[in-house]
Amino acid sequence: MWGCEPSDLTCEWCGNFVPVPSKSDIKRSAILKPSKEYGYNPSFYYPKRGGCGAVIDALTENISQLLVNTEISQIDLRNKKVFANGIIISYEYLVNTLPLSCFLEMLQSSPLKMLADDLRCQQVTVLLIAIKGYHHSFSWIYFPDKEDPFFRIGMQSSFSSNNAPADSYSYYVEFPGLINPSRSMEKKTIQILLKKGLINESDEILFSIWKHIPYGYVIYDNQRTSIVNMVLKDLENFQCLCAGRFALWEYSFIEKALIQGKDVALKIHTHSKSV
Repeated sequence: MWGCEPSDLTCEWCGNFVPVPSKSDIKRSAILKPSKEYGYNPSFYYPKRGGCGAVIDALTENISQLLVNTEISQIDLRNKKVFANGIIISYEYLVNTLPLSCFLEMLQSSPLKMLADDLRCQQVTVLLIAIKGYHHSFSWIYFPDKEDPFFRIGMQSSFSSNNAPADSYSYYVEFPGLINPSRSMEKKTIQILLKKGLINESDEILFSIWKHIPYGYVIYDNQRTSIVNMVLKDLENFQCLCAGRFALWEYSFIEKALIQGKDVALKIHTHSKSV
């Protein structure tokens, strides 16, 4: 999943993501199904319709001045200007949610730009598969075996009954790194799913789509924390705050990103009132 040796990673990312069972729990799990739920998300809320995008739609519903689909070319921190699609946008405070390395590359005449290449991350390639049939639902399963080319499979149709027709279901299969989508890899994936009992021979594959995610997992190498802390402190000196998993260059989840967005908004509001 990380695309590097464990020796290249610190333990900072573990936190909520690596359960720590007791010795008695480990022994008991050898003969009985665990009764205790581990991890930060054994249960979670999910929109009935619209996927995760429904959350964003709800948050932006009452915002009148909203400019979207606008490509940013440069950011001038010193003069507080953003250059986007041929227009110049002036600001008092800037809140960045872009991946931090991408954001630093856009900075105009800033020494921070040189640090962009020192922030490492793992890309992810996803195969989305729609299948007609019926199966017991699950959220996601990890696959650590070396012979499996993917590391995780999730079932989107189990999150909400509106994510697929009643007689169908949908998978997302995650591959580490950037791979070239191919029919042979798709066939191999289907064969593995059959072998593991996740799909049946009688199932009909309706369609499949390949997706590339350039920023998948932030790599917690030995220099990550010192660089991120320094960059965030310098950016704040220019009234630029960051929020979200990739803007803060961390391994986290959507609930935390929402809280970070709220915290940043409150911080700006409090500072504006005190000035």
